[in-house]
Amino acid sequence: MNSSTMNYEVVDASLNFNNYGLLEVTFISRNFIEYPSALNPNCNLYDDPQKSFRCGAETTKLLPEYTYQSSRSQSNQKYFRCTSLMLQDGSPYFPNEDSRSLTDKDKFRVFNSTSDIDQYGIRHVIFEGIGLIDNKPIYPTALADGRSLEEKTLDAFWGGAESVKTSAQFTRRDERMGWVWKTETILNADGSPISDKALISTSEDYIDFQYPGKVDITNTYGIELTPGGDVKVNVLRKLYLDKNSVEFSDEPFYIKQYAKAGFYVQFEDEDNPYVRIEGCRGYLAGSAAAGGNTSFAGKDCVGFSSVVSSSISYAEFVSKFKSGLMLSASARLLFVDSEGNNWYLREEIFIK
Repeated sequence: MNSSTMNYEVVDASLNFNNYGLLEVTFISRNFIEYPSALNPNCNLYDDPQKSFRCGAETTKLLPEYTYQSSRSQSNQKYFRCTSLMLQDGSPYFPNEDSRSLTDKDKFRVFNSTSDIDQYGIRHVIFEGIGLIDNKPIYPTALADGRSLEEKTLDAFWGGAESVKTSAQFTRRDERMGWVWKTETILNADGSPISDKALISTSEDYIDFQYPGKVDITNTYGIELTPGGDVKVNVLRKLYLDKNSVEFSDEPFYIKQYAKAGFYVQFEDEDNPYVRIEGCRGYLAGSAAAGGNTSFAGKDCVGFSSVVSSSISYAEFVSKFKSGLMLSASARLLFVDSEGNNWYLREEIFIK
């Protein structure tokens, strides 16, 4: 084909934002290849694309596409579709840049961001984006100074302090477009950073509790039982995050041994002493009657002694109950962070 008869020109130009939030600028040219540049610094996105995306900085280029068209009135024409990738403001985009500090322009690499609080009161902030800087994706930070939880997630959790990060997920890789990734940062509900042994939430509830009875020994009746029973108690539930090892703040309360009670009586008019010993499950030790010569059940006796014991006395239990004893403590592995640390969810429940 005689090159002097060929027509060289860009016949169309278009702008499009792809699924990853990158700006795709396309030139369709006849009989030659021409790629758009990044946005010319003397133009804006609303100018004619054939003018505004020439003579700017280099940026990432996709492979060209081409087709042939022919007609009787002209020679075969070859059309090239040449697309360049850039950030949403028209500035250059590269799938993997050298190590550097993040700038606000890098927000354009994040095409989706969410912030949610789970059932434990832990905030999970997630970024989904494209391209790497120093072979790393971009993670959310803690809530930045001067920002509010009511703002857009990307703005609120950009430029704050570091917090716990989970391992990044890489979902797709394109040779020219780069890696598509998903990152997650773990925070307190208020957006502040998580630290080891951090109290992440508290809540109250009412539960059934088996309140113990009391065993007393008296000269009048011997073993006297004051029953306990099921009661509704207000409890405080505390949730913590422990890094690599779990440390409970106290030992959960339990009764190691319920009451054992017994007494000895030697009546004046009887030769054989009267002895009674009982185990009283569900009861704790109250008080025992004094010994010595006295009377029992209205009869004179020449000898009387008694004893009642349990692993914790009834009076000690009441004191602990009023001061907020711990009812239970448990822990389980919740997640592993990006550095391989195990984070455990520790739950402690107290009488309120």
